[in-house]
Parts: sequence; C-alpha cells; structure tokens
Amino acid sequence: MERFLDPEGLRQRGLEYFDAWSATFGEVIERMKIAPDGKSLRPRSRFAKFVNLPELQQMFRSFADVQTAEMLALPTPKLETGKAIIIACPMSDEQRELQQHLVERYERLRQQKVDPREDNALNITSDARRSVRILPETITGLSERLASLSVDKATAQAHADDSMTIGKHAVLRKDAMAALGQSLDSLPRTVSDMRRIPLGVYHGLRFGIIMHPFSAPEAYLEGATTIRSTLFRDPGPRAVLNALERLASSYALECERAQRDLAIAETQLRDYQARLGRPFALDSYLAQLTALRDQLRAGLSAAPAEEGEEKRPDVSELVEQIKALKAANTIKSAPGRAAKRVVAAEEPVTARIRRRTETSLTADAAELDVIELPERSSPPHDLSIQPAAMLEHRLARGR
Repeated sequence: MERFLDPEGLRQRGLEYFDAWSATFGEVIERMKIAPDGKSLRPRSRFAKFVNLPELQQMFRSFADVQTAEMLALPTPKLETGKAIIIACPMSDEQRELQQHLVERYERLRQQKVDPREDNALNITSDARRSVRILPETITGLSERLASLSVDKATAQAHADDSMTIGKHAVLRKDAMAALGQSLDSLPRTVSDMRRIPLGVYHGLRFGIIMHPFSAPEAYLEGATTIRSTLFRDPGPRAVLNALERLASSYALECERAQRDLAIAETQLRDYQARLGRPFALDSYLAQLTALRDQLRAGLSAAPAEEGEEKRPDVSELVEQIKALKAANTIKSAPGRAAKRVVAAEEPVTARIRRRTETSLTADAAELDVIELPERSSPPHDLSIQPAAMLEHRLARGR
C-alpha cells in the first residue's frame, strides 16, 4: 500500500525496495505447522511478525485515516457462550480417502519436479477447502466436460487419417509444414489483449493459436470442448504440429481425469446428503461436558454462590465426573497405514562413483589372492623364469 500511496516517503527513507522495508519492519519466524496429513508437524519459516510498529504506524497514518472497531462502535452479535465453540466430527471413509489423495499430491510436489501449471500447492489447498454447496454445480460441469471430451475423442479417432486444413485449403502432410509456416508468419508478434486466432482443422477438430500479452502463446484444439498446450515464444510450424499431436493423443487421459474427479465429487455429495438432517451423534456428550466444564470453572474461581443457587459440587468430584465421561465417549482414531512409504529417489552421483570404485578394488584384490606363488626350487631373484602373473603382482605392489 505504501508503494502506491507514499512512494516519495519510502524513497526519502531508503525503503523503496521490499528487501530494505522487510528488514526494517518485518521478521521471519520459524514455527511448527501441521503437515497435510494432519498427523505430524513440520517447521516452516514465515514472514509473520512486525517490528518498529510505532514508526510504521506513523508512516501509514501520514496518508491513511485509521478507524478502529472501538471508534466505529458498530453493532455486532454476541456469542452465546462468549467465545466460539469448536465441534469435532469424525471423518467418514470418503473424506479420509480424499485427504489421503491430497496428501499424496502434496508429497509429489515436495519430492518431484512437477510443472506448476499441472499441479501446485494453491490448487491442493483450494480443493481441500471446496465447499459442499458447489458440489452440484461441480458435478454438472464435470459431467458436461466428460461428455464433450468423449465426443472430441471419437471425432479425432474417426478423422485421424484425414488431410490437414489450413485456412480454407486442404494440404497434404508433406506440404503442411510450409503452409503452416506461412500462416504463422502472418501472425502479430505482440498483442495488447488475449487474442484467439483460428488456423484450420486437424483430425476433424478446429485448431489455432491463443496469443497472450505477457506470456507464451498456446495451441488449442476445439470441438465440443477446448484443450490447450503451451508453446514457446515465436513458435515455428514444427512446434505447433507437435503440440497438436500431443493434444489429439491426450483425450483418453483427459477423459480418465474427468471421470476420476466426477467420481470423487459424486461420493462427496452422497456423503453430505446422507449426513444432512441427521442429529449430531455426540450432542448429549458435548452438552454434559460443557455443563461440567462451567461448573468446574465456577468452582475453581472461588466466587461466592449467589442467593437461591444450588450447592456447588466439590471440585474433585467434578474432575472425576469429567474423566469418567471422557472415558465413556472416547472416539477411536483412524488406523495408521501399515505399509511403509517407498521413496523412489535416484542414487547420488558421488555415491555411484564410490560404489563402483569399491567394487573394482574388491575385484582386483580377489584376483590377486588367487595367484599361485612359484615353487621354492625356482631361483628367488631370477625374474626371467617367474610367471607373468607374478611379475604383474610385484609391479602392482611396487606402485
């Protein structure tokens, strides 16, 4: 905000760059955060603390009018118990399966080099926080996409041997490179807004180029639905043809992916509808535990009892009741995975070189151990009558 509204003030203080600003007013703190599987903790470094707050507030108030909640005094609803109540519900099998799928996606990001356009941490977080209220729309969209992909897949297979059409003219395969190159040469180098440029027909599906003002162009195939593939800047005809071939052969994979997402969404919706309207199984347990907690809090506060109030139970008696209530309503945790996760990591180069060197030295030592020594009758200093193997052995020892 200061960069847009007070750039001159930042420049005068030598804080026009973020590194200088963060070193003056921010601090990186390492905290333990819950892992995606929800069963372990991992250290994470976050820019989560501000320092020199009086100076920062003074700079901010030089161009901003700050109004706090106390100054506004807006009407706000009050909580029934004074604070939020957390109600923990056990996960269903479908939810546990979805969580495991999200964990596997996150572990794949950590262990492998995954293209961010294919999957990233933001997509995983968005999928995890997706509300059940949009599940019907999600299922409808996935069903329509699956049907469209199936139609385009059948079209591409049926017209796999057809000639390619560029512009309004059909061309042979051997002439497609030159004709496509002429069409690409006529395209603009830069565009101010996203621009969709059709070029022809490939395997019965329309294809073209999507130009972007600040990113690389994309090749697309369009039938009942549209699929895209990113190209390099200023792509040539060979790159476009390769991208079209990849897109035409990816319909089976896209159908499988849409089918999998549709099955997950339908399972989530069935689970939600099955639980809708069903009373909370631990409602009575929560009510009893809350009542005992309030009585224990009142007993520990040592506040005098009000007139007409019943005699409060002893604190030790309340503690025993809470322990007995918790023991009678223990929720079993989900069983852990018995099989250990196998990490498929490539062996480091230095380890491979060391292993090969040790194997080679071991083989040489074993070969030297089986060399037969000469007879005692042979003159000990006459090298001319010693076996060639013995000469090699001595020369090796001399080195």
